[in-house]
Amino acid sequence: MAFRKMSPTSVRDDSGSSLELLGRTGLQVAVYDQIYTIDSEMLVSPMTIGVYRNSISPASDASAGVFGIACAALQWFGFAVETI
Repeated sequence: MAFRKMSPTSVRDDSGSSLELLGRTGLQVAVYDQIYTIDSEMLVSPMTIGVYRNSISPASDASAGVFGIACAALQWFGFAVETI
């Protein structure tokens, strides 16, 4: 996936999916006009974020894909991602 920065807190990939950092404790992922929220938190190590895999809301069959997009976007941003 190729991402481009849309703002200091959001990126979009070639397919139109996007991720927005919601402060220190949440993510918002948009995929095909559906908005998902994921619980996350900044960890002690610099540029490390913990992402709660089972917190995707609304839960759906697409949850694994949404989680993958979120992790790829965070890594593109320069974060180390830890799954919680």
